[in-house]
Amino acid sequence: MAVNRFRVFHHPTRGNEAVKDGVSIPGFLFRFCWAFAKRRWVAGGLLFALTSVLVEDAMRVRERRLRPRSRAAAVPEAATPVLGQ
Repeated sequence: MAVNRFRVFHHPTRGNEAVKDGVSIPGFLFRFCWAFAKRRWVAGGLLFALTSVLVEDAMRVRERRLRPRSRAAAVPEAATPVLGQ
């Protein structure tokens, strides 16, 4: 059983707030959404562009792995009739 660890921060006007200590998977995957929610427009735009480029590149690599290396290797040659015999 995992024990969650929290850090408690004190703000003079907002009071205390407990923040979970550790890695946030949704925060990692959707970091541009977090930036937009915090009104960090430029950072959010850059993160969105970077994420889009990385996802597109990953899709191209996956597509290349799934595609046969050459057309001749993928399609067997059909038997061609020999004329004149």
